[in-house]
Amino acid sequence: MAEDLDSAKPWLGRLEHARKEMQDWQTAADNIDKAYSDMGHLRSAARDREFALFWSNIQIIGPSIYARPPEPVVTPKFKDRRPLYRTASEFLERCTKISLDLADIDQQMIAARDDLCISGRAVMWVRYEDEEDGERVCYEHVDRKDFLSDPARYWDEVDWVANGAWMRPDDIKERFGEKGRDLVERLQK
Repeated sequence: MAEDLDSAKPWLGRLEHARKEMQDWQTAADNIDKAYSDMGHLRSAARDREFALFWSNIQIIGPSIYARPPEPVVTPKFKDRRPLYRTASEFLERCTKISLDLADIDQQMIAARDDLCISGRAVMWVRYEDEEDGERVCYEHVDRKDFLSDPARYWDEVDWVANGAWMRPDDIKERFGEKGRDLVERLQK
């Protein structure tokens, strides 16, 4: 187990560096969240004299960013009317529609849209699952505190991204086997 920790040290250092780089932004976003959800202030008597400009801006800007689930359209790049290309594009379009419907993409996109409006950044995570009952593509909104990336000026310069996951001890053991059991035992001590 000690050798596993040694091999993880470079990655743990990168994650900590990314956390430090994002700390000021996270603090500002926390303050915005706190002000945006301050129910005590919203219920106060002085509230009648104030305009909820931030809330109203979010309600107006939000639908201009995202209003409804996407309608996939897949067409062949080359318009030479070959039946194989038309059939393949129709097949891909149908698969994409079904994938978006099964994943309830609308709720994930609304959560990402709200993050973008409120804190200026939204993250969607797409992953592929291959289980005994079949394969599927999962679309997930990632909370701003669960996402880290290599600090960079432009997305092209980012070398790695990380997504935190909330897992129960049984899920950790099942997913990671013996190493997961060791980790859970150490955390429970």
